[in-house]
Amino acid sequence: ENLVGVWICPHDTLGLVRVLCNLNDSRKLAVLPLMKVLEALVRKAEESAPQGGTTCDPAAAARELATHLEKIRTRSGHLMALQSLPNLQQRLEDLAETGSS
Repeated sequence: ENLVGVWICPHDTLGLVRVLCNLNDSRKLAVLPLMKVLEALVRKAEESAPQGGTTCDPAAAARELATHLEKIRTRSGHLMALQSLPNLQQRLEDLAETGSS
């Protein structure tokens, strides 16, 4: 979570998310750490939204990670680690609506 505050390049933020997703796909990283990263990204996006966003674009990385986790939820059924995913997805949608208005 602390790293999100120091990232200045959206490609680095998105790159890290993609590496984590690939580790999950290859069964080297569990779902729970991905959920923690998603929570941190959503929180950072929400905190930075009133100031016009942040340079690391946590919302874009969060959307990609949420898409990956949704595929896991569809494929795997009801994993306890994914129980907060719908709430985080809604928070991301709310951010997108706030940003477009």
